[in-house]
Amino acid sequence: MNGNNEPSIDHLVIDLIEAKASVAEAKQRADKIEDKIVQFLGNKPEGIQHFKGENYILSTTGKITRSLDDTDISLMREKLGDRIFREIIEVAPKLNLKNFKALAVSDPERYRTACGFITSKPAKTSVSFKANKKD
Repeated sequence: MNGNNEPSIDHLVIDLIEAKASVAEAKQRADKIEDKIVQFLGNKPEGIQHFKGENYILSTTGKITRSLDDTDISLMREKLGDRIFREIIEVAPKLNLKNFKALAVSDPERYRTACGFITSKPAKTSVSFKANKKD
């Protein structure tokens, strides 16, 4: 504090550092508790599950991240040459997950082909809760 009872920049920075450290510690603690919940209840790889306790309803959401492989993009770069490719191409492909999942049902053969170009890996299961309504 300076003579006007106003905080100094240094005091504000110290307060901010301490607050951010507290947030990081709380996040680590919450992550550990969420991991315990998932270990206790289990999780399905993808989708939502609901669990009812006396006072709360707990939900877990299993997730799988998917990304397009760079196979075709690499071939294009190879054919054009790196310099030309970088000059003329801005690529940001995004997988349409709804249509990708629908393809599994509508055209399983093409779905299997598409899977050869997509990397799938488990993502962190999310956990949420809400108060249980008493009857």
